[in-house]
Parts: sequence; C-alpha cells; structure tokens
Amino acid sequence: MRYKINNHFISSLSEVVIPPNVTKLEICCHNIKDLRGIKQCNELQILDCSFNRLKSLKGIEQCHNLQELYCSFNELKSLKGIEHCKLLQELY
Repeated sequence: MRYKINNHFISSLSEVVIPPNVTKLEICCHNIKDLRGIKQCNELQILDCSFNRLKSLKGIEQCHNLQELYCSFNELKSLKGIEHCKLLQELY
C-alpha cells in the first residue's frame, strides 16, 4: 500500500494518520523534524523523507523491512538507526 502526504506542509508526523500496513511512504517536501510517527509501520519497505528538516533518523529503527531510504536534503548529522534496517539496499 502506497501512502503519500503532499500539499500539507506538516512539521510533525503526529499531524497525520499513517496506515500501519503502508509499504511505501512518501513524506517529502515538508518541514518534518523527526520520524517518530513511523514506528508502527512494520511493513514499510520504501520511505521517501527527503527535503524536510530532519535532524536524525530516530524512529526508523523499528522499520525492519525497509529496503529503500530517500533522506537527502535534510539537516541530518548522522545516519544512526539504519543499522537496524538489515534489508536496506538503497540509501539516497
């Protein structure tokens, strides 16, 4: 299941309800500062969180099925958390 959040300019994932069975989540081009709202997305395989204001990837450690991560154009200082994503094949 694909879920795309656009034209909302959200700053937190707590402002939206993300279906727990989502496999592809597109939350690019907002003002999101953290990924705490994706902890319940156990089936997530593709995450596009590019062009936000992320300072860390905290919250991503629960996404064990994640295969692709697009996180460019953020304020990331480290990639801590992706070590738990054992299936990760692509990182942008």
